[in-house]
Amino acid sequence: LGYTVSAGKISVSTKKVEAVADWPVPKTQKEVRSFVQFCNFYARFIHHFSDLTAPLTDLLRKSQPQKVTLTPACLEAFETLKLRLISAPCLILPEVGSDATFTVATDASTVGIAAVMLQDQGGGLQPVSYWARKLNPAERGNTYSAYDLEALAVCEAVKHWRCYLEGCSKFLVVTDHDTLRHLLRQPNNRLNKRQARYLRDLQPFVGSMTLAYRKGALNEADPLSRRPDFVPQATVPLFWDGEVPSDRELRRKSQLLFEDAQLNSLTVDALQLSPEFADLIREGFSQDSFYGDDGEWTRDSRIEARDGYFWRLNRLCIPQNSELRLRLITELHESSSAGHRGVASTLAKALDRFWWKRIRQDVKDFCERCVVCRRAKIRPQMAATLYPLPVPPRPWHTVGLDYLTHLPESNGFNSVLIVVDHLTRMAHFLPCTES
Repeated sequence: LGYTVSAGKISVSTKKVEAVADWPVPKTQKEVRSFVQFCNFYARFIHHFSDLTAPLTDLLRKSQPQKVTLTPACLEAFETLKLRLISAPCLILPEVGSDATFTVATDASTVGIAAVMLQDQGGGLQPVSYWARKLNPAERGNTYSAYDLEALAVCEAVKHWRCYLEGCSKFLVVTDHDTLRHLLRQPNNRLNKRQARYLRDLQPFVGSMTLAYRKGALNEADPLSRRPDFVPQATVPLFWDGEVPSDRELRRKSQLLFEDAQLNSLTVDALQLSPEFADLIREGFSQDSFYGDDGEWTRDSRIEARDGYFWRLNRLCIPQNSELRLRLITELHESSSAGHRGVASTLAKALDRFWWKRIRQDVKDFCERCVVCRRAKIRPQMAATLYPLPVPPRPWHTVGLDYLTHLPESNGFNSVLIVVDHLTRMAHFLPCTES
């Protein structure tokens, strides 16, 4: 049941608490706020909770920078809180049996799913076990809707703790996705294959499980599903300040460079590319045969070599490197200043500064496969074109035939052949047999 029994003592198994024990050290105010919010759910079970969290809450003041560095006092508070969360009296030994009841709080984000099992033993709901995992590449794809991810969290959590839940008479599953409350009552013809599998796995618990809604701010599992280590991290920044420079900023910086250096063409500095990413582009040119000494670029009068880079009509050329191009389009489309623009806006922003073969097709494919855009932007479905039948020139020129079968037998017949004239709608009913 998730406990390690040794001589004279019982301790919690590491699998029950690793979701909290492995919580990485926060590096931003958002990550600190998420951890403190998670601890707030169990504040009444942690002695001197306010004193423990004081160094961390000081980092959340408006005067503090967004990127934080934890002092020794903050690190001590962080580790102490994690230890208190995974030990008594906060974490309790569950009461099991047919009369036992549990509450399972689940949540899903775009990077992970998580759940907390709780039980009320007279002092309010207390955690019994924590669980969280990162989404795999298939689950992070654009085929999983928000509904599917929340249903996945419910299904995985129930299966993870089935050793507790199979024997109890009833338990409550809490989710912050309101429409998921009707999952167990959905008609089979309205389920996709993935949802049908979830419902199949939950069938043994239909009689004892109840789904309830609770908004995300009150959901115990919400911070766990958004742990910082679940979010993919970029290895090399593309731009100096981590943001795509705006068109106005680009024009202003370019104009200053032109005036200061008497230049008549754009430079890498004007694009505000980070030195690391600029070096990757320069290395890519040496590995791309298109930009070799006798490469195809020499036959294109619009391409010129300048300062170790190649430019086409005052736009920086990007070498044949799928990773570089993908990361560049990602920044132009998904950064906070870009705001997931459409294909036309993202392409215009890319063509204003960069060039490579098939840039239009690459940007279009990326935007059409963007997970956030597919989930948030509703595209109207076009109805199929109707093709009416031509009007017949005379009666009985065009007819329609159909059979009505499986009728009670009468005079040796059990079927009817129906013949309808398309012009006059006159019908004839001819008795016949199925054979």
